[in-house]
Amino acid sequence: MGERLVPGVVPSTDQVPSRARSVPVRGQDAGLPVAEVATPRVARMIHGMARVDGSGRVLDRALLRDLGWEPGQPVLVRVIEQRVVLRPDPTAVHRLPWQPCLVLPIAARTRCHIRTGDRVLLTADLEQDVLVVRPLWAVEDLLAAEHARLLEGGGAS
Repeated sequence: MGERLVPGVVPSTDQVPSRARSVPVRGQDAGLPVAEVATPRVARMIHGMARVDGSGRVLDRALLRDLGWEPGQPVLVRVIEQRVVLRPDPTAVHRLPWQPCLVLPIAARTRCHIRTGDRVLLTADLEQDVLVVRPLWAVEDLLAAEHARLLEGGGAS
């Protein structure tokens, strides 16, 4: 049995009353109000979560791709306030591995109290071309004061 196309049903303008066919003009009869839509925020930071393996490797391919960092690229690795901060630097000793991952040196992991199997928050600042690795205990510290304020009712909007 063959297929048969059925034409769409469109009412004739002869059947629609003339007042319904008129186009409203600007002003009082211009129709329903249109809601103002907020302009979406453009993300300047990208976040990811990853687990640290026994060799200090942290895998987040999408984050590295968004940063535009290439395998073998030299990166400066610093520990600042118990966070690992990575930034491209042509004079740096550390290099990104050829696999799409980061390697956190043992000295940096030790200073930040990051152990094998720990999950870390990765924050890539695209404007600054920097990646900050935070252990979850540091994230908890950052959020604790905010949560206390919210529970006290200070965060009402």
